[in-house]
Amino acid sequence: MPRRSLTPEERFNAIRPVLVDARHKITTAIETVHPAAAECLPMPELVVPDVDGFDAASSVLNANLFTANGSRAAAWVAAWSGCAHGSKAAVAVYELCYSWYQLINAGRSRIESMPGWANHIEGLVEMLPGRIAQLSGVSAGVEHGETPPASDRGKEKRMSDQLEVVDAGADNGAAGVPAVGDRVISWYDDDPVEYGGGDGGPWTTLSFALLAGGLPVRKCEPERVAPAGTPIPGKDAWVSVVKRTRAEMPYGEPGVWQLTLPGGGVPTWHRTKRDATTIGLRRLAILDWHRARVEAATASDEAVADQP
Repeated sequence: MPRRSLTPEERFNAIRPVLVDARHKITTAIETVHPAAAECLPMPELVVPDVDGFDAASSVLNANLFTANGSRAAAWVAAWSGCAHGSKAAVAVYELCYSWYQLINAGRSRIESMPGWANHIEGLVEMLPGRIAQLSGVSAGVEHGETPPASDRGKEKRMSDQLEVVDAGADNGAAGVPAVGDRVISWYDDDPVEYGGGDGGPWTTLSFALLAGGLPVRKCEPERVAPAGTPIPGKDAWVSVVKRTRAEMPYGEPGVWQLTLPGGGVPTWHRTKRDATTIGLRRLAILDWHRARVEAATASDEAVADQP
């Protein structure tokens, strides 16, 4: 008998405490980096919507943060140059507000169970402490994508643990993901690698067998790889690459070319437009492969449910 799908209300009830906690972290960080943010900056209202309010909340935040063509809103740009507390503090607050905007979009995807995006909120929540540390000027000693020190692992309770009981009745459609040892394309690598499995967290490692002559081994979340034969498009309108200013570029990033993929994911920064586009097309191919896999699993479950 197929497992029961959760209702939007049940999904909302599952993520609401996590969003409340994330909001507390973000607002506390804003108070730390810029105690007078409400007076100096065009601050949006950061609230956890009710179950039917995520679309409206996303629209309000989008209008506050961006222009119609996706550039930074003029009020924010003016605030950066005119803030008596310094442009770095103002930019940090903007990025923290943007992190909340991403969480609202991911929450909506979770509630609506959008194929391929329903679990996107987990990754955002898990990366939030590191993002806050970076924007607050606190050196965490680990960049995103690197393996954290063993003493630091497990300090943040994973959102998947918090949702485990609530989601126990829902099918996550995990069948068919690449297995350890498979040749794959990955989120992080320009060339195919061997999949080494994941350790249950957002961290990733790449290891080399110098004498064996095989492919490098990438350990990461299964959602970040797809079979090596997955077609990568030559171009796609969903891959958004925009040249930002150096003032907008977060400290430590390789370049001013910002890559954004569909679904409100975390933007990444790249040295050249070509780098950003190539990486974006490969990542989109991985996302599309997993989306098709989930849709096929869902269709299969529905077909079983329809049988007498």
